[in-house]
Amino acid sequence: VRVHQMRMRSGTALLLVALIAGVAALPTHWGGRRKGGFVQFHLDEDQKVHDSRLADSTVTGIARIPQLIDHFNATDKRTFQQRYFFNTENSQNKKSTVNFLYLSGEQTASLKQITGASKPIVQYADKFAANLYCLEHRFYGDSRPFLDTSTENLKYLSSHQAIEDIATFIKTINANSGDAGNQKWVVVGGSYAGALSAWARQIHPDLIVGSIASSAPILAQLDFYGYLQSVENDIVTIPACYNRLKAGVQKISDSFESVNGRNTLDKKFPISPKLATYKDLQDNDIITFFTWASDVFEGASQYGSPDSIDNVCNEFTKKPLGNGYDELDALADVMKKYKKDGFTFDINYTAGVVDLQDTSYTDDPDVNDEPFTSRLWTWQTCTEFGYFQSTDRGDNIFGSTVPVNVYVDQCLDVFGLDINAVSKSIDDTNAYYGGRDYYSGTKVFMAHGTVDPWSYLTKQKGTEQHWSVVVAEVGKRTTNDVPSSGTHCSDLNAACTSDGKCNPILQQVQTLTRENIDQWLNGPFTAPDSIKLTDNVGKRPVWYDDVVKTPLDIRVNGQKEWTPIVPRAKRSVADRLKNRRKYRRNQFTGKTTHHLLPPVEAQRPEWPVNIEEGRVDQPFDHFDPNNNKQFQQRFYVNEMYAKTDANGNKLKTAPNFLMIGGEGPESNKWVTNEKYAWMTYAKEVGANVYILEHRYYGASKLDTTDLQYLTSSQMLYDVARFISIVKRDRSQTGPWITFGGSYPGALAAWSREWFPDLILGAVGSSGPVLAKNEFYEYLQVVEKVLRAKSEKCATRTQEAFDKLRVMTHDASGRSQISKKFNLIPPWTNNVNEVIKPINIQNVFGNIYGVFQDIVQYSDDNTQKGNDYTVSELCSIMEDEATYPDSLDAVRYIQKWKYDDYGNPETGSDPEDDFEELRQMWKYIDGHAGDNSPWDDEELSSLLWTWQTCNEFGYYQSTDYGEGIFGNPVPLNFYITMCEQVFGVSMDHVEKGVARSNYQYGGRARYNATNVVLPNGNHDPWHALGILEQGTLPASVVPILIEGTAHCADMYPARDIELPQLVAARNTILSNIKKWLSGTTPDQPTQPTKAPPPEPTTTTSAGHISTLVAVIAPLAALLVL
Repeated sequence: VRVHQMRMRSGTALLLVALIAGVAALPTHWGGRRKGGFVQFHLDEDQKVHDSRLADSTVTGIARIPQLIDHFNATDKRTFQQRYFFNTENSQNKKSTVNFLYLSGEQTASLKQITGASKPIVQYADKFAANLYCLEHRFYGDSRPFLDTSTENLKYLSSHQAIEDIATFIKTINANSGDAGNQKWVVVGGSYAGALSAWARQIHPDLIVGSIASSAPILAQLDFYGYLQSVENDIVTIPACYNRLKAGVQKISDSFESVNGRNTLDKKFPISPKLATYKDLQDNDIITFFTWASDVFEGASQYGSPDSIDNVCNEFTKKPLGNGYDELDALADVMKKYKKDGFTFDINYTAGVVDLQDTSYTDDPDVNDEPFTSRLWTWQTCTEFGYFQSTDRGDNIFGSTVPVNVYVDQCLDVFGLDINAVSKSIDDTNAYYGGRDYYSGTKVFMAHGTVDPWSYLTKQKGTEQHWSVVVAEVGKRTTNDVPSSGTHCSDLNAACTSDGKCNPILQQVQTLTRENIDQWLNGPFTAPDSIKLTDNVGKRPVWYDDVVKTPLDIRVNGQKEWTPIVPRAKRSVADRLKNRRKYRRNQFTGKTTHHLLPPVEAQRPEWPVNIEEGRVDQPFDHFDPNNNKQFQQRFYVNEMYAKTDANGNKLKTAPNFLMIGGEGPESNKWVTNEKYAWMTYAKEVGANVYILEHRYYGASKLDTTDLQYLTSSQMLYDVARFISIVKRDRSQTGPWITFGGSYPGALAAWSREWFPDLILGAVGSSGPVLAKNEFYEYLQVVEKVLRAKSEKCATRTQEAFDKLRVMTHDASGRSQISKKFNLIPPWTNNVNEVIKPINIQNVFGNIYGVFQDIVQYSDDNTQKGNDYTVSELCSIMEDEATYPDSLDAVRYIQKWKYDDYGNPETGSDPEDDFEELRQMWKYIDGHAGDNSPWDDEELSSLLWTWQTCNEFGYYQSTDYGEGIFGNPVPLNFYITMCEQVFGVSMDHVEKGVARSNYQYGGRARYNATNVVLPNGNHDPWHALGILEQGTLPASVVPILIEGTAHCADMYPARDIELPQLVAARNTILSNIKKWLSGTTPDQPTQPTKAPPPEPTTTTSAGHISTLVAVIAPLAALLVL
């Protein structure tokens, strides 16, 4: 068990000074939430009603209601007093049964939230003669279940508990009304409270007739990259502001790379304490600086406060650059302009953590002495919602400056919650409420502003099925003479000023709101209390080419007869490798120069002529009946195991095993080496064996550089069509079982899911069936494996990478890194040399890539896996006598693994890799033949990289807290790669991941039978596989093999074998025999697939039909 220790900066006296001085350690809009709460009304003088008025009023007041501390534990009878406010001015003498309940959300409640004649909620109450109530959220304000906010106590702070508080409150008021059966309630909320309002209507439609949910983030999301994307979209409309801010952020980034640069920041910005006082500047300290730099712009975009984005930008750009005044001065000036006099800020991450660790209800001087609520809201984000605003979206105005990792660290440092706990809580929240796509409530009015960053997480559009959920987009208007619109919760603010000047946009949306309230209260249309949403998750789309028409579908050298193909002459190895770099791992995809599967041994020369190579005609596009283009897909077949009849003829009823090809060229090796596991199974049951090469890879090219047809779904239909053709042309009537390892392992599992009518069963080894953009679990497993081998191995590794981190902070250290690891291009000792953050990320990724490569394949029963093991790696890392400097041990491992103890290069500039991929793109159609600068194996790097950008993600970031490799490589590194090589954005990647999980069901909704899913627990890819049967059918058999790596079950057995690996192979064979015997009758059906619901990401990059060469820049992904 790893004990986490928060890394604090040296010189703790400085921290004490910061705390005593009261210097702000968290920005005003940290996490997209203004201190004091999301929703704070813009008040005119006549609206400023104070709670002191309560004592003098008979129609407004304050009261309390007892609430259970735990609504979900019947044995826990403890209660607390929850505060609420009431306003019955509009219902006096009318015996009203209409009630509006305003939810104050994560802030202190006040009577001012439900009083003031110009407020929309007061106007709605007047229109419908309604009673007004404002309910304070548990733990916030004065509604405190406990005397402190310890982690133990905070487990009762959740949206689930809050919704039951709402229900209890309504029931109590109803019971006291004297007319309980006729009371009607409309619940109103903005931001988080808006989501609560929508969820309360969903959970308790019997109590609530309708919900107003303004700017409601009903989708929980770990990496909320859309927030800063929206801020940028607001700023980009003002080019001068955009250009100056982008240049300023870049200058800050450059300045952190040297002592002189940091001194410049000290002089220009009101930092306290100064950067010069830090003995060891941590990554999270630097990140905190960037969050302060963007703080004013975030507030202006989200709230139009303290000023509109237009006015902030005018202030930011009004002074011309030059004469010693630069973008840094302009940034510092605009920060000070909108802060209190004497404003200073502390970038010390540790100081912020210490603030958040305070469990007392301490007054916060930044919010008019209201109770400190940041700890409470941080708890809710860590345990339910995420909402972590990162810069993980490629090239952007804020650079690659704020990874999601800083928030993950905060959850761990403040509450002891690691990334796994945080991610699970987010998944649980979306599963419970339905997220955005599966929200099932009705009678909800959801408004959001066009420039509100939180609109990314709310519902974007209504549907015919969900007609009573009305989605309204509020346009932007931020002129000084009328109330602003288009910002966060602006529809809850007054549409007119006290002197009668009105914003027509707000007037329009508030009129629409009233019409919906009238419908909820008075009809005439009725809507059900909930909508049962159906989908076709895991169902195949329509197969347009379901009738095989082509007469010559299977051919060899243009002939229908099946005869072996003579391999063509190839370029010499020397020619092909003359320009190859010594670092051999695609950092972007984790792919080595081979498949995610390591290479298999060559065929035996004594094999008979049963080995055949052929081609099958396949359509470019299985889903477009008007596209008549075809390509030839390569396959190999070995029929030697099929049993014969009395006349010596091969039985047509023999089973057929099909190995699905993956992200690289195939050969006959998988069908000629009888030691491989699937070959032993084939021999046991008398099966024919086939391997079908993946479209685009190897010889199965499409005669096009258009990548739109390179998808897993097209390949699955290739598999189905291939089986259909073989059955027809060769009269094969025997059953089919598919096999695959790594990405093809997922394909095998999906092939049975989509085509149970063609495929009897599947064995999907190490198949990552869950698509995931930020695959931080990969490095978690690497760390776990190293720690399991030796704590000293892990500790020395962490020591080495922390040294690297410190050395990147100045030119001298970077020069030492360059010499030690043979960086290409090198880093010099020039203090004026500027190294881009992505270059540093690239170097780190390439260096720790060797650890990934070894762990993934260690002891997998191949030559590669047996030569390079975790045991050998750790023996080197532990050897302090030979390598007193842990970095020397890391370098030796590089030499040992990649260059036979030579001097392998380490790539430092990802632009070189980006450009190489862009150049490769020109050759994927095969037109250049042997004149291509790259062979088919090398070209597969470009193809697999596209598949990750377009469908799967699988990006192995360090965004999982303080791991042994530090946190040097954020998700943004990989998004930049997708953007620079293919021109696709974070939205495109997220949309592709969502589409893949919808098509195949991911882990949670995988829908198949007769499948065996082996995984090794030392294989980092097992984190995306199905590991437990759970509610799956009994014929779906997950196997987690202790102590084995990637696809270990597929390779030849050794003389001394792990007993659990032997048992896994036996289980696979016994299930194959069971399927073939017909003792597993469950055969799922596959109805026609409907269009998927609204994607769980936001705006899309658009459908790519024909890709063209794009922009510019690469580093390391792990291939399956």
